Amino acid sequence: MWAYNAQWQLTLIPNFLHLTYVRNTGAAWSLFSGNMPLLAVISAVVGSVVIGIRIYYRKQLSSLKKILLAVILAGAWGNFIDRAFYKALLGTEGVVDFIHFQFGNYHFPIFNVADICVTLGILSLATIMILEDYKIIKPKAPKEGETHE
Repeated sequence: MWAYNAQWQLTLIPNFLHLTYVRNTGAAWSLFSGNMPLLAVISAVVGSVVIGIRIYYRKQLSSLKKILLAVILAGAWGNFIDRAFYKALLGTEGVVDFIHFQFGNYHFPIFNVADICVTLGILSLATIMILEDYKIIKPKAPKEGETHE
């Protein structure tokens, strides 16, 4: 709501970091633009799957994995709320994106905090799982009577 109300065009660090308000009716890099209902359903399904994983594996998950699942869920549902409700509530469609990086003449696609949560949450969780598989870090041992799947 803060970004929506401000609708700014600010340069924080010249030729590097800007706050640029845009409405994105697609997914990452504006893929599937104009398919807000489909993308809202996908966001809701991803969030529901994350909750299901969290519940099903609650005894096997380390605290860090639980936190990372919560971060992924926050990002997925944050974008879901934008996709599903903003048009009805505010009359405008699309996810509010505002973080804008520039590297020389290249402008990285504008994104939001929810995108950061989903991306970093998934990358961190995947990294931990790979490191555990290769025995670089020790996975959490299941408690007595539990199986580790």
